Amino acid sequence: MKKKILVVTPNFPYPSTGADEQERAAGIEMLIALGYEVRVIAKVTPKHDQTVPEARERLGIPIFPVSYKGGSWHPRFGTFRYYAARLLNPLHWDGASYEYFDPEIQGILKRELDGFKPDLVWVDYTYLWPLYGEIRKRGIPIVTRSINFEPVHAVQEEGWSLYSLLTFPAKVMSECLSIWQSVAVCAITPKEEKIYRFLGAKKAITVPLRSLPRLLRSGHTISDARPLHVFFLGSTYNVYHNSRGLLFLLREVIPLVERLAPGEFRFHILGSKVPEKFKGYFPPSAAHEGYVPDLGAFLAGMDIAVIPSLMGAGMQQKIFEPLAQGIPTVTSPRGLSGYPFEHGTHLLLAESAQDYADRLLEMRDSALRARLSREASLRSAKIFSAEKVEGAVKEALSVLR
Repeated sequence: MKKKILVVTPNFPYPSTGADEQERAAGIEMLIALGYEVRVIAKVTPKHDQTVPEARERLGIPIFPVSYKGGSWHPRFGTFRYYAARLLNPLHWDGASYEYFDPEIQGILKRELDGFKPDLVWVDYTYLWPLYGEIRKRGIPIVTRSINFEPVHAVQEEGWSLYSLLTFPAKVMSECLSIWQSVAVCAITPKEEKIYRFLGAKKAITVPLRSLPRLLRSGHTISDARPLHVFFLGSTYNVYHNSRGLLFLLREVIPLVERLAPGEFRFHILGSKVPEKFKGYFPPSAAHEGYVPDLGAFLAGMDIAVIPSLMGAGMQQKIFEPLAQGIPTVTSPRGLSGYPFEHGTHLLLAESAQDYADRLLEMRDSALRARLSREASLRSAKIFSAEKVEGAVKEALSVLR
């Protein structure tokens, strides 16, 4: 008889347009492929009205949508009671977690725990800890997937402010409440695995982006033509760390490159919602490509990825997707988050604008790009293969053996 897993995830990950949705969709599909009987509880908005039934049919599993309500889910006093209840309990100051006290999702969870009787509950993201009490009450083991260490991520995205100072301890407690109640925590990077071990996780395992095995390529075409085509990959620029990286490129890096090597490079900015005020910084050598439906085909025609990582926690797909495809890459040391890619062997690393300009100029050497491409592909295949990622997931699920 198949073991049963109930997946509880934030916003429904179909359509899988962003890195976050791709990661969680790949995770659901991996559990199905591994032979488990799977059901899913997920938050939805009106845009999912069509995608939920489509996913049910394609995946062949029950999916239970829960309407996203924001700050108005209290039936009697609405928004007032929502904020009053949060203010009175410091554990509720983290709005991301407080959302999961919503009676609708709590009720659907109880129904599935008692009707489906899962052997394990897989929870995407640590801030869903308000659901853990009902699961533990029934003695069902929990595996928690962490997409980033949220307290650090939030501060880097929003900066220090009165709000950050108030919510930082609450976010730390959210992390602790999740990991202490889980039989395993799936950290997304080796760096964050160490944090969870330090905080007392029973078992902490690094599980890279579960979407990465699908992106692996054995190599990339290396061209000597000019100009060299360079891209920056951000899914959307209403995410702060993406917009900061783009502004750094437009205002500091690209002008330097144009001064040092005029006409040698053509820059392509991928992703939606570039702020209007940024458009004045685009030089003639840079084009905003927006959302690219067939990203694989587009990247096949690129020569170099330049991905400044100035902030943000977790595993940034915009760095690892080019590496997985063997595209010669320039990025920041911090963005590697403990994954074993080495400067000069698998990629080139940079920190200042001058560093980035210098590394791009080095990339004019096609022999260097060919070597980086080959070594990045080999290293990615070694650490991000389907066997490796599935093996890490199986280790997290070892309680089911």
